[in-house]
Amino acid sequence: MPELTLYHMGWCGFCIRVRSTASKLNIELTLVDIDESPGARDMLRSRLGRSTVPVLGWTEDGEDKLMPESADIIAHLRRLAA
Repeated sequence: MPELTLYHMGWCGFCIRVRSTASKLNIELTLVDIDESPGARDMLRSRLGRSTVPVLGWTEDGEDKLMPESADIIAHLRRLAA
């Protein structure tokens, strides 16, 4: 399984849902709080055109991938755990 990074905010309900799902599935996430990391916020804005969270990041075949939207992230995590 690739190393997964979750760009989030601690108080965000959608982010909490993703973190809870990952925990239930025993999937480890590296957490980056964009409130505490303006560089991460800027990266999301430049790559996705927005800085809303949650966003899941990982590297696949040498390419950095970003996946926004909590429902899509949760579905992806479930596929990884299957």
